[in-house]
Amino acid sequence: MRSPPFSVTPETLSLSSADRGLVAARNAAILRFFTVQQVADLAEVSTRTVRRWIGSKLLVAHRFNGLVRISETDLRAFLASHRDH
Repeated sequence: MRSPPFSVTPETLSLSSADRGLVAARNAAILRFFTVQQVADLAEVSTRTVRRWIGSKLLVAHRFNGLVRISETDLRAFLASHRDH
C-alpha cells in the first residue's frame, strides 16, 4: 500500500487560530452514548428506574438497531434538571 503524497495537518493547511478553534470545537462535539446500565450506575439507581424515566419521557433515549442509548448531552440535561429531586 502506497502512502499518500502528503499528509493533511493543521500545520500544512496553515489554519488560522479561529479555524483551529472551530476544528477543536467540532472534535469536542463528538457525542458519547451510554447504556441503560451505565446511566443506572452513574445515577446510583436501578436499570428499572432508568427505563421508567425513559418511558415517562423524563430522559431522552435514542434507539439504534434495537439498542437503547442515552447521549451524554441528554444525560447531563436530565441530571441538571433533576438535581434537587
